[in-house]
Amino acid sequence: MQEHHSARQIQALTEKFRDLWLEHYVEPQQQPLLTYEEPAQIAERFFREQPPQEGIGIDAALDLFRDQILPASVKTWHPSFFNQMSGGASLPAVLAESLAAMLNGTTSTYEASPAATVVERTVTRWMAGLLGLPSGSGGIFVPGGSLGNLFGLIVARNNRLPGQVQREGLLNQKQKPVILCSDAAHYSVANAANMMGLGANQLVKVATNHRNEMCVADLADRLAACDRENQLPIAIVVTLGSTVTGGFDPLPAIAELCRPRNIHIHVDAAFGGSIALTDAGPKRLQGIELADTVTWDAHKWLHAPLACSVLLAPDVSLLKRTFQARDAEYLFHHPDDPASLTEDLGHYTPLCGKPFNALGLWILFHALGESGIRHHAQTRLDLTRAAYTRLTANPHFETAYEPVSPVLCFRFVPQGTAALDDRVLDTLQQKIREVIRREGRALFNIAKIKGRTYFRFILVNDLTTEPHLEALFTHIEKVGLLLLPSLVPQEVG
Repeated sequence: MQEHHSARQIQALTEKFRDLWLEHYVEPQQQPLLTYEEPAQIAERFFREQPPQEGIGIDAALDLFRDQILPASVKTWHPSFFNQMSGGASLPAVLAESLAAMLNGTTSTYEASPAATVVERTVTRWMAGLLGLPSGSGGIFVPGGSLGNLFGLIVARNNRLPGQVQREGLLNQKQKPVILCSDAAHYSVANAANMMGLGANQLVKVATNHRNEMCVADLADRLAACDRENQLPIAIVVTLGSTVTGGFDPLPAIAELCRPRNIHIHVDAAFGGSIALTDAGPKRLQGIELADTVTWDAHKWLHAPLACSVLLAPDVSLLKRTFQARDAEYLFHHPDDPASLTEDLGHYTPLCGKPFNALGLWILFHALGESGIRHHAQTRLDLTRAAYTRLTANPHFETAYEPVSPVLCFRFVPQGTAALDDRVLDTLQQKIREVIRREGRALFNIAKIKGRTYFRFILVNDLTTEPHLEALFTHIEKVGLLLLPSLVPQEVG
């Protein structure tokens, strides 16, 4: 039941929010990024078989959040949070989430969300323009890049396979439909193949280089193999900003092979799309105008709130042909005019309950301006370049590649121990990371690159500075040197 709150109650609640922000948000480095507890302790504290039978009121419920949830949570806005591509939380983004929840109208219909409908169309056109897509491009907001990839590949399936796939499904296909992607593509591509009825085995994986970027020569071989095996490539997923390394597949060369075959080019720029706002954009996004669909997550490098993802297309009617709602006259009453900015967005997406995800980015653009957002994106790229330079000059570290986006992978290899078994070095990286995670000092990830284990730093957090990284690199050395004798006591003098 919705409660009625007096002005005094609302004022008291906003003061409680203010105190939370002041305590935890203003100087996050003054507190641990995480107060570590064993998983069993967390489970014991928070799991209950039944919900509370009697309410305690919103004020007391917020106290529970402050005293229980917050201390047991990772502070993603801490300057030493590098674990995910969505690190950090800008204040405009936090406020935008609250305001969108207050409106609580589905953006599927203009009637329910008139302003939000036009705002979403506006922001998707901004993003398409920033990315370099042709004039008139646009799209829809989706709940995350994984669904953006799924929807983009559904568009490919329905528009590249012969017959009436929307009505008849995948029956009676004379050739086996397949999707091409790199062997470093995001796992959501395999999930999409599964959910589309193709099956994960119908992914044709193309080899990659040291930075997990697709090798065009191997792509040509895979296409030739498809011809021999009576397979029909309906789509290729081009990754711009790969998950593990931040690398960029060579889109122009890929398109040169795929466009003559009428293969749908879906670009997964969930992370890398934001490079459009930096000095590296023209080089890394070369050929983006050749894409049929593009996924871009603003909640990553641009600090919009989770989830703030778009599926863009030069020909937006592709989305409507694929997802237009039918037999829903009870919901869609607005004139079906594709030229109108007020047309129901529900015709362009399978989502019915569709939140106002565009608001976070709209508020960020108005609060910071395009110039402010560009400045943020550029400083994160510059910080990554500086960190890479520092690591390559340190004989105790080994980098996996030269970064082209704010994803930096390296490992601790103490000088004089390069001859150690790689399995020992892999274990050393894992143990260093676990010690630092339990300390609550920093949170970064580890990843396998060509069979070896590396630290993986996502350097998009706006609060992170070079001194933060320098102190952490020094600490990694210290922890690593302390751990090393326990791993190889007979080999370390």
